[in-house]
Amino acid sequence: MLEHTIVGGSGINLHVLENGNRHGKPIIFLHGFSLGALIWRRQLRSTLARDLRLVAFDLRGHGHSEKPISQYSDPFLWAEDVQSVVENMSLESAVFCVSGFGARVFTDYVHIYGEKHIAGVNFVNSVFTAGFAGKNWEDINHHFLQESADQSFEGVEKFIDCLTSTKQDSEHDLMLRGLITAVPPHVRKSIIDREPLSSEPLKLNCPILFSHGLKDKLTLTSTVKKGMALFPNAKTSFYTESAHLPFWEDSERFNEELREFVRTARRH
Repeated sequence: MLEHTIVGGSGINLHVLENGNRHGKPIIFLHGFSLGALIWRRQLRSTLARDLRLVAFDLRGHGHSEKPISQYSDPFLWAEDVQSVVENMSLESAVFCVSGFGARVFTDYVHIYGEKHIAGVNFVNSVFTAGFAGKNWEDINHHFLQESADQSFEGVEKFIDCLTSTKQDSEHDLMLRGLITAVPPHVRKSIIDREPLSSEPLKLNCPILFSHGLKDKLTLTSTVKKGMALFPNAKTSFYTESAHLPFWEDSERFNEELREFVRTARRH
C-alpha cells in the first residue's frame, strides 16, 4: 500500500492511499462522514488490486488529512480536493465509489468540475439529494455536537451501532473508533451545519450503480427510488442483511459487483 500527500483546496495536505495495478482502470473511493480512507480496506487489499488502480483519500478534517479550524462550508474547496487528487495522480476517466457523505463531496465536484474525469459512479448508501437522511442522524448529531466527553462518546457508540447490522470483530471495532474519534468536534459541527444540498438536480451521463444495505438506519432506502427517477438507466443492487457499510459487511459480493461495474463503465 502506497501513501501520498497531495495539496488540496486552500493549500491543505490530503492523505492518500493507493494500491493495485498502476496501469489498470482507476477507482476513486470517497468515504462518509466522520470516517476515513481505511474504511475501504476490504477493497484496497482485495483481489481488485490485481487488475485495477485503487485510490482512497482522507477527506479534509478526517483521518491523516489536515484539519483546519474552518474551510468546510465552501463547496469549491471540497471539489478542489477531489480535483487535486485526480490531477496529481493522473486519474483521468476514473470510476468513483462513494459512501454516505462522500456523495455530497462528489456532488460538489460534479457541479464545479463536471464529468470530464468520471467514467462511472457507484453510490453506496448515499444521500445525494436533500431529505433522505434517516431519523437516527438527528440523535447522533445531537450527541456529536455536545462538549461533554460523555455525550460525545455516546454519539460515537450510536454511530457505530448504525454502521453495520451485526456485531463486528474487535479489530473492525477498534478501527471504527479510531477513525471516528480522529475527527475533531469542530470538523463534525462544520459539516453538520453545512447548507442543505442544492435543489438543482445532479446531472450525470455516465453509468451509475446504486448499492444499498436495506438495514441502514442512517440513509433511507427511498433515496435509491429518487435516484432511479433522476437516472432511469442506473443499475441497483440491494444487500438485505447489510446496513450502512455493505462494502464491509458483504465485501466479497460488493467487490465482484464493483469489478463488473468498472468493466462495463465507458471511458470518455
